[in-house]
Amino acid sequence: MRKNPVLRAALAVGLVVGISCSLGGRAAAESCGLGPVQGVPGGFAYYLMALSIGPTFCDTRAGKETNECANGTDAAYRAKPLTVHGLWPNNYNTQNDDQPRYCKNVPPGQLPSDLNSNLTTYMPGVADNLEKCEWIKHGVCKTLSYEEYYRAVVALATIMENTIGSTITENNLLGTTVKVSDLVSKVAAKDPKLASAIAVDCKSMRPHNGEQSRTYISELHVSIGRDLSGLETGQGPTYIPIDSFGGYPYSGCQNGAGYLPAGYQD
Repeated sequence: MRKNPVLRAALAVGLVVGISCSLGGRAAAESCGLGPVQGVPGGFAYYLMALSIGPTFCDTRAGKETNECANGTDAAYRAKPLTVHGLWPNNYNTQNDDQPRYCKNVPPGQLPSDLNSNLTTYMPGVADNLEKCEWIKHGVCKTLSYEEYYRAVVALATIMENTIGSTITENNLLGTTVKVSDLVSKVAAKDPKLASAIAVDCKSMRPHNGEQSRTYISELHVSIGRDLSGLETGQGPTYIPIDSFGGYPYSGCQNGAGYLPAGYQD
């Protein structure tokens, strides 16, 4: 089924909102500064977690400029196909530029060594100070401390890797073109509520072998309820089904499918 332009616009508003730390922002995370205050801490409806496909990101101009991509290995990617781009506060029916950000001037803190190590595993952009950029723009719009925020990020990333990431590896999907509906269906076998909250973003890119451009899966977005107390009790978060607020399962994915690269040179 081809993407309806109206639905694509709805997805851009309803799912990919809150992305003020853009791909270009990832490359420039070290110089991430304050912007105009937009919102107040706690003034949001739900979280949007963005999970990148590393090789796809690293094949963009912004990605090629990062330490994250210079340090990336095929072995690490194949072991954990998803990397954390961000966890953002979102409001329904709100344009990207109007989403909460820079809600309060609270400088990044210092993470305990064990937490920093775990975060680096799931968020390799730490090599470019991405975690500082994410806090300055998005983390301050929550009601969590710097450490609490990143403990939540690591807890959520672990869940995503153990469900979505393991679905990708167990079904040998790397190096193949995957229908979004098939991927979501396979994730549903592990966690149907999580599967209902997934949307996939694709980009058209040229393969390294010089062939015609093809559609690559670039990010997965998961809509999550704002109450994260379940992470502490082991019950996990509440997921927000994308169809409950007019979202769409994919954006930019030709015929509803995208290629999952096998490695950084694919």
